[in-house]
Formats: sequence, structure tokens, C-alpha cells
Amino acid sequence: MYTVMRPNLQSASAQALAEQVAQSVSAESMSIQFTMPGDVSMTVRQPIALQGSNTIFDQIFKVDSITRNFRPRSGYIQAVRASLAV
Repeated sequence: MYTVMRPNLQSASAQALAEQVAQSVSAESMSIQFTMPGDVSMTVRQPIALQGSNTIFDQIFKVDSITRNFRPRSGYIQAVRASLAV
């Protein structure tokens, strides 16, 4: 539950603010994290699409971070964190 207080708003302004806050909260609560083979072509500037899970997560995400590592046993891998693109 979230409480936002903005005094003296018109009804339309209050509705617009409520929708903006709801969208922001939704975007922050829907994030994905995954590990995959290293790929230098993936950047934080390119959105990624999750497809095939048949869930509400099948959407477009913006990449928040990419951490790349090379280890002798596991090779070149990257961990990706992304949140719902708004």
C-alpha cells in the first residue's frame, strides 16, 4: 500500500498522479535477473524482450546492469538485471 499526499489537486490531476505512481511502482516491482554466456553486443542502452514464459513477464525490459566475468571453470559469463520498460 502506498500513500501519496498532494493537497488541492483537481480530480483529473489526482487521477493522473495516481496512474503515474501506479505505473512507477509496477515498473520497479517487475524486474528480472539472469546469467548467460558473455555477449559483448548486449548493452544497457538496448531493451530486451522476454518471450515464451506465458506470464505477465513477457514484456520489454530496460537493462539496468550487466556484470561480465571470466573464470577458468565457467568461462565467459554475464549477469544481467533488467526492469520493466515504461
